[in-house]
Amino acid sequence: MNKTTIKRSLPDRIFNVANLIALGIIGLIAVLPYINMLAVSLSSSGPVDSGQAGAGESSGESSVESSAESSAGEESSEASGGETQGIPTISIGLRAGNSYVQSCPDINTDEHVLAFEEKLGVDLDIALIQHDGFTEKLGMMLAQGDFPDVISGDMPYTAVMSGAIENGLFMPLDDLLEEYGPNLMAQVPENVWDELRGPDGHIYAIGDFMTNTARRRTVIRGDLLEKLNLEIPVTLDDYYNVLKAFKEDGVKYPFIGREKFKYSETFFAAYGVVPTTWQLNEAGEVVPAYILPEMKEALAFYKKLYDEGLIDAESLTNNGTVRDQKAAAGDVGMMVVNISAAPGYNIALQENLPDAEWVCVASPENPNGGKHGYAAFTPHRQRALHQRQVREPGGDCQVLRQPAGAR
Repeated sequence: MNKTTIKRSLPDRIFNVANLIALGIIGLIAVLPYINMLAVSLSSSGPVDSGQAGAGESSGESSVESSAESSAGEESSEASGGETQGIPTISIGLRAGNSYVQSCPDINTDEHVLAFEEKLGVDLDIALIQHDGFTEKLGMMLAQGDFPDVISGDMPYTAVMSGAIENGLFMPLDDLLEEYGPNLMAQVPENVWDELRGPDGHIYAIGDFMTNTARRRTVIRGDLLEKLNLEIPVTLDDYYNVLKAFKEDGVKYPFIGREKFKYSETFFAAYGVVPTTWQLNEAGEVVPAYILPEMKEALAFYKKLYDEGLIDAESLTNNGTVRDQKAAAGDVGMMVVNISAAPGYNIALQENLPDAEWVCVASPENPNGGKHGYAAFTPHRQRALHQRQVREPGGDCQVLRQPAGAR
């Protein structure tokens, strides 16, 4: 099979920000409206008052794990909501769940970030919050009251996030969106906005969204398929035979999963079950997926893979960082990722193996002829919140008012 055949087989179910993510701008897309509104405000109003607790703190001095060592010692005049030589400085706490972002030695000097700053006329001070233990790290930041102007939040709102909203840490955005973001409001489905509302009914975040809520996808090494003259697998037997061929060819981990069966859905999907959630049984009752009869068959297939060394023995303990390191090293033949992140995994892999390539494939067909496929998620994937302590934006925000095709 040649690469052309493989690429023609790729599913096209990628939501609207995937191409931007491929350029390494994941996360910044979700905070674009904030950056524009803040830039307008700071350009016209000057530096904000940093008298409130935490408002004048440098993001490099917070509990965020920053990717830029230089940001740790910045003066307060260049901190949250300040200016650098007349250019508004906006601090961003970005969840580092993307392989491209994780691989950057300094995200603040990345070419895409610099181009982003030039286009918007702002200075972005980005601090990465590590993906593993994100909720705990975020909770500590909020409790200390020392966090950036714009911050990635949990999806959906956790008790920590709801508590922060109720305590007034974040700004309601309804009026600002109505005034500065009519095109954004029109383009994002109403059910997505409903997911972004806090306990009081106000919108507190802007997030990207998915046109297809089954956001995960199995990816497979297309270069290995080509090398071994294998077709893209369709049935469970096809998948099993491909994994066996990978092992015989020396692939260290033909298939790899993550802790607690996270990102391991490929073969559960074949039987229409999801190990990490609840589902409806035949009587229409909501039950733990583990008690469904199809789960027993799915687990038996995973045991077969484990017994034959076709799945990483540490799959139930791998965290995201460990799994991604193994994949980037070229040791993995197949895994499950968020479809939007697939380009980033290719970038990381090709740094070590320039001719290697991850390609997306559909879930295996159900061997019993029943339903199969990945679980649906909430319609949004990532959200960003704007802290209340920064001066509320004002003035005319032309970028938000432009049609999407003009940006």
